Amino acid sequence: MIDHVGEPAEKWFHALRLPGGEVTPGRFPPHRPPSYTLYGEFAFLARLDLRRAGCLDIGTMDGLGAFAMPEAGAARVRATDIAPRPTFERARAALAPRVEYETPVSISDMGAVVTPAWDLIACCGVLHHVFDPLTVLATLHRNLREGGLLLLETQYLPVESRGTCPSRRRSGMRERCRPTLSSAPVVRR
Repeated sequence: MIDHVGEPAEKWFHALRLPGGEVTPGRFPPHRPPSYTLYGEFAFLARLDLRRAGCLDIGTMDGLGAFAMPEAGAARVRATDIAPRPTFERARAALAPRVEYETPVSISDMGAVVTPAWDLIACCGVLHHVFDPLTVLATLHRNLREGGLLLLETQYLPVESRGTCPSRRRSGMRERCRPTLSSAPVVRR
């Protein structure tokens, strides 16, 4: 954590290189690569031409993904999260002041869209927090313009036998989680 005179320690989620060479610590221990969970997002963005694109970053945390979008040519970027983060504001002021920031935003707030507004929606590290992922996917689809892209990344348990519902585990019940799997046609609509 970075301490500033007169301010409490900041808790950074992403490791960001700020102007002047300062690197925020991020959440991972030193033996893990910084922000490695977003490597796939960066590889995807590097292959896109986002000129004139409107991009939405859901669950932005400190904004690492959102700040990469203007670098890829995005005309408009909005970063959202369920709660405001002072670390995002500090990073935005230093790295990408034109990125819009909206909090608090829940994906369920986006369900009543009339006109889809986004060419790209990045939803990284969010899906495993929601109870009904198919409703979330349908909501995101309604917010994409024709031909728009959804970049979806989430955590998973590589060993199925380890999958238990955390809330039930804390309450003493050990019930297995049953993930919902769908076919491609269901996800498309």
